[in-house]
Amino acid sequence: MRNDKPSVSEYERSSPIAVCSSKADLTETVPEGLGGLPAEVWKLALAGHDARQIAYKLGVSQVYVYRTIRAVKVGPNVWREARFQSERLLRRANFEKDYHSLQAHQCRGYAWLYRSDRVWLRDHIDKYGDVHASRADTAGAFAILDAELAEQISECAQRLRSGSGKPVRISRTRIGRELHVLPRFEKQLDRLPICASALEQTCESVEQFRLRRLHWAEAKLLDGHKSVTHSALYRTACIRPECDLRGATKRL
Repeated sequence: MRNDKPSVSEYERSSPIAVCSSKADLTETVPEGLGGLPAEVWKLALAGHDARQIAYKLGVSQVYVYRTIRAVKVGPNVWREARFQSERLLRRANFEKDYHSLQAHQCRGYAWLYRSDRVWLRDHIDKYGDVHASRADTAGAFAILDAELAEQISECAQRLRSGSGKPVRISRTRIGRELHVLPRFEKQLDRLPICASALEQTCESVEQFRLRRLHWAEAKLLDGHKSVTHSALYRTACIRPECDLRGATKRL
């Protein structure tokens, strides 16, 4: 039987990232003299959002976000810690959810937690390991996981499709990385038929992705009042002309 618990020697190694005891340690008031848009940037930074998320929410550039945070005393350090704590909360929640039905090393976030939050990981396994051992890897547990993960796949695909900026291809690899379950897709998809069906329905072929990228490029050129030429489309879409999509561009 596999032992989920990290060995004592491994556990005793110090974590590479020192963390605060709670999010309250970070949520100080907005620095004096910081108001308007910079204050909104700072609030989102304290909430653990990354530069891309802040820029999208406030309609500013990522460069503006970085400059605003750097202008605050110890701003970059506080922001780094806030993002770490936000990431840690998400990783813990994913692990707790998966651990109801899977071995610890198969759960989302296990490797990250082992590196960066080992004390919590060990304590959680110690607390729930005995209860978990009697039900992990059962057919019923996989059925529950299958349905839950399939829903997450659909939501992730929709989120990727509706995101701002240059479109990214919606593929099994991309979704797996976004949900931190790529190893599960590679090794256990035969035990997750609903997930397999969800992936088949949501993922797009290379041609579908390129056509979607070209549509986006056309809209971007029109918004900028620029000429929509064959070369401009490919250049804006970052697609090589030798990728034979002449038929696709004619359909735009």
